[in-house]
Amino acid sequence: MQPVATIGAASSPEAVLAVGDLGFDYLVHSTLVGVSIQNAASEGSATLGSPATISIPGYSIPINPLQLGGITNNIDDGDARIGAMVYRVGNVIYATHGTQINGRAAIQWFKLDGQTMNLIDMGMITDPALGLFYPSIAANGDGTVALAFNASSATTTASSYAVLGEPANGTLSFGNLVLLKAGVAAYRTNEDDSRWGDYSAITVDPGNPTHFWALTMYPSSKTAWSTQITELIAAPLVLSISGATTNILLSWPAAAGGYQLQSTPKLSSPNWTQVTTQALTPTNNQYVVSLSVMNGAQFFRLSK
Repeated sequence: MQPVATIGAASSPEAVLAVGDLGFDYLVHSTLVGVSIQNAASEGSATLGSPATISIPGYSIPINPLQLGGITNNIDDGDARIGAMVYRVGNVIYATHGTQINGRAAIQWFKLDGQTMNLIDMGMITDPALGLFYPSIAANGDGTVALAFNASSATTTASSYAVLGEPANGTLSFGNLVLLKAGVAAYRTNEDDSRWGDYSAITVDPGNPTHFWALTMYPSSKTAWSTQITELIAAPLVLSISGATTNILLSWPAAAGGYQLQSTPKLSSPNWTQVTTQALTPTNNQYVVSLSVMNGAQFFRLSK
């Protein structure tokens, strides 16, 4: 079980969270277990309440990923348990764990209602080449979510990565994987599959909630690992508009890659069209699009 760490005030009892099965039977499982903590305010009187079963999409034990130079000695990425702290921001709980998608280790994440333990949203983080393992998750009050984890493949040593997600159209939308630290060598132990982990960690900077701090492992030699500490800056996704003579300028943070600028003449029955198909080059960490002033109203948005 993992404790649910609350940022801000909780309007209902604190909780702990676990997967329903570690997955050693190699079958698909589809439950989490949430337990509320009772009488937490009374010293020495805290107890665990009745377990609540939470139905989720199926997961299974993550397959051991390949590593560059591994051949017969790959990475043991553990099981399907929640291996890092669970975050609660207000009444939303964020959690993550390892699973398997299409024969490759992957990451499953969840958003739960902190009062009812009902599933709000969930998704998978996958890569067409990399196996992803040992994830951790954190979120801030704006709904920005950051995950830190390891990844490897037959052409990549075990390395440290992160990915950022923003609320978009009522759900979390994640960007591309960001390399934090490349592994130096193929990690080897005396086991058939070299045991890795069992952890990563990520947390919100208490002084600036748009900054996250990630702690991840990477192999610093064939027989040793080191810890990488990384500051991640998640710029708020704000679309700005300003005038410039006969043009208007629309801009948004370059850190928010993968978004399309769209427009529509009305919101009552919008027909959103892409404004530009040109590849944008950041200027001073901003994407900027200049448009001629149009007759009539135009509404703009960023979409993914």
